[in-house]
Amino acid sequence: DIDNCLYPPSSGIMADMGARIHAYFKSMGLDDDEAETLHKHYYAEYGLAIRGLVMHHDVDPLDFDLKVDRAIPLESLLTPDPDLHELIRSMKPSVKIWALTNAGVHHAERVLRILGVRDLFQGITSCDYSTPDFPCKPESRFYEQALTEAGASPTTRCYFADDSPANIDGAQKMGW
Repeated sequence: DIDNCLYPPSSGIMADMGARIHAYFKSMGLDDDEAETLHKHYYAEYGLAIRGLVMHHDVDPLDFDLKVDRAIPLESLLTPDPDLHELIRSMKPSVKIWALTNAGVHHAERVLRILGVRDLFQGITSCDYSTPDFPCKPESRFYEQALTEAGASPTTRCYFADDSPANIDGAQKMGW
């Protein structure tokens, strides 16, 4: 995973993202309590607020991405992390390093670039918001997509780190 795994939760990114998601819900005419309740419900039910918004409110996922993920001022919240670079670089000769995220690819690319580790990842599996019913963690379709994109088979030994127990459970069900 990228968010809250490659950088600390104290970075403020998730707080900024949460505020932007809340504002998006409110822009749909919900009050603060309704926005918070629905956001939590969709996150619990679908793994991502945007999934519920697309499924139940005909929200344009690209508009959501533009107003939430792409609007986060990552450059003021993150800095290059030489220790992270060295840790990942030390693993690279023996394993393929692949990033998985429920964010869109633009957010993933920005985070990895700012942290100074983009060159160490062979690829990124992310949520393609432009695709109807896009898969996301912890759905098995997401992990299957990651295997395909990484050129791995279902029997390939995969190691997975995430800050969400549900996402870890999803990966374990795939044999990771």
